[in-house]
Amino acid sequence: MWADAPFITATGITLAAADATCLAAADFSDDACIGQYVLLDAGATLKVNMGADVTTNAVITAHASIVAVDGLPVALNPSNLPQVAAVYTARNTASFDYRDGSAYTRQATTTLRVPQAPGSVIDDPSQFSKTTGGDIVVRPGQSAQVNYTFTLAEGAVEDLSQVRIVDDIDQAIFDLSDLDAIQASLTGSYANAAGLTGDDFALAVVDGDLVLTTSSTFGASLPAWAQQTPPLTKRLQVNVTLPTYPMIGKQTLTISNAASVEGDGIEEYIWYSDVSGEATTFGDELEVSRLVYAGDGEWTQNLRIPLDGDGDIASNTAIYRIH
Repeated sequence: MWADAPFITATGITLAAADATCLAAADFSDDACIGQYVLLDAGATLKVNMGADVTTNAVITAHASIVAVDGLPVALNPSNLPQVAAVYTARNTASFDYRDGSAYTRQATTTLRVPQAPGSVIDDPSQFSKTTGGDIVVRPGQSAQVNYTFTLAEGAVEDLSQVRIVDDIDQAIFDLSDLDAIQASLTGSYANAAGLTGDDFALAVVDGDLVLTTSSTFGASLPAWAQQTPPLTKRLQVNVTLPTYPMIGKQTLTISNAASVEGDGIEEYIWYSDVSGEATTFGDELEVSRLVYAGDGEWTQNLRIPLDGDGDIASNTAIYRIH
């Protein structure tokens, strides 16, 4: 729908709203209506009489408003735009009718993006990510030291001092009994300036989650140019080492957990990221599992062997798959 007046401007031609004569005319293209415009179809269609002078060189600018999205093509929750709930496409077609036969037409497309609602949980690695290194190999009886890195982009939150990183820890795997040691492992950077340590953060276990917040002395160890008073909005990167419980015998742990950045502001999103890795005591040994062919294309780890009439094994041959 075209916006309320004044919504149209022009160079190269003087425009005016259609007068009563042209509004009532059966043919708006009459020479008496040159330089006049009219809105039709309840404001959805704009018609301008440009005249027949072939030397006219004009540029017309008109402002329109999207008043409803019902019926427009829409893509919901596009995977390449995690912060967008819906993308609507509005198309506008202009026709230049200056000759016998069909008009000369051109089309313009406008994209309308509707953001996710405040408080939505969004997995967007460009804003927040949790990553880990490669697989870890330890000796039986040892604890694996698993390194994680949290990265929060500049501008991802309104103020770092008012949010918390909540790490969903599997306490059946990780040993959080020595929080002081975990806090001592903390390193990081703010505004791309390295030098953050455990003294820049507060660490606690809340409802089974490891919760990381900035301390009252956050940034004190950074160069003067990187220090700033709240709001803290620059890029933050934090590294932490979490110990597992001692691994027993030949064992491989698949470690998956997730973290989120949460704040109390009603306009903020909850950023979410998950990661997985492995810790193993197999070292250079080959870790294998074995399946037995059960027939009909099926493989199993448990196969019932049929007996013959004398109670002996009907077949002493089995097909194994090693992987």
